[in-house]
Amino acid sequence: MVSILLMNIYQKLILLIFLLLIIGCAPQLKKEHIKVGVISPLTGDFSSYGTDVQRGINLALEEEGFDDVEVIYEDACLPKEASTAINKLVSFDEVDLISGVFCIISVEPILTITDPRDINVMMVASVPDSFVGISENLFSSHFAIRDEAVEQAEFAYETLGARKASILYLNNPFGVSYEKNFAERFEELGGSIVSREALDVYKGDFRTPLLKVRTAEPDVALIIHLGTELGLILKQAKDIGLEFPFIGTYEAEDVSVIETGGEAAEDLWISASSIEDRPATINFRERFVKEYGEPPSVISQNAYDAIKLQIGAFKQCSGDKLCIRNTLKDTKDYEGASGQFSISSEGTATKKIIFKQVQNGEFTVIQS
Repeated sequence: MVSILLMNIYQKLILLIFLLLIIGCAPQLKKEHIKVGVISPLTGDFSSYGTDVQRGINLALEEEGFDDVEVIYEDACLPKEASTAINKLVSFDEVDLISGVFCIISVEPILTITDPRDINVMMVASVPDSFVGISENLFSSHFAIRDEAVEQAEFAYETLGARKASILYLNNPFGVSYEKNFAERFEELGGSIVSREALDVYKGDFRTPLLKVRTAEPDVALIIHLGTELGLILKQAKDIGLEFPFIGTYEAEDVSVIETGGEAAEDLWISASSIEDRPATINFRERFVKEYGEPPSVISQNAYDAIKLQIGAFKQCSGDKLCIRNTLKDTKDYEGASGQFSISSEGTATKKIIFKQVQNGEFTVIQS
């Protein structure tokens, strides 16, 4: 009886060892898809930016090495919309990465969900002070706002010869970062800020703050807004007789600004990242024009670079989250659609900044 029992135990042990050997030697199942969630405005006043994001990503998806990448788009910009979108992408779609984030006001609700799960998030917009270093998982294929704002202040003071400046800025982290950093540098140079006007998103009528600016009599005005609403501001400024130069951000380089502003958009100055004629930028531009019949915007270029960097890091690291972060931070002299750039230890891109002006309905490089 005892011998029979021992034999049964022995047989079971042999079977267990055999099964463990089979499991140990079996090839690991490869993830069929890398799922990427994209949160950008696809409808509404800022839809042109969301379209730019989509176009840049679509060109990346056509390339070798992206056949196993699935992109899921969510139309969101405002915090509440972004919260709903990120919950769906993470809980239902189970995405591996978040890319193409355009709206600054959507970043905090996104990080609330992604940070506890260590999901990498890539913005395609410039990064406000309050977001620099806020998360180890937050990156941008564009520069920090403080870098751009300092260049704007130096351009206003040294190139335009302004000594008095007004600032009209979106009342959110995006606008506040420009306002703070521009003012600090402009005053360091010897200039003075004669008025500061916070603007709401989707307001439509900006004549009240513009009249206050007129009373302040500045030599130049920094205007932090975008899309069709920026075009409206320029029209309303012209209507009440404001004739001093306006300086906008890189996001002002959008066809909707010129279409809405019309003649009032002429002579608008903007800061922009330098897109040099390097092989990667030329190739992207040619492909974009062939596909869409017009030159790419900086947002399309940033979106393309963002997802290329993320997928490259994800594959190199076999999905390991710490490795993805470190790989992105090790990016140096990357040759992308938006030019050559590196990623700083804070997760922002370092790029050369130039200035353009609207002339005859086109953004024209004036100072590089």
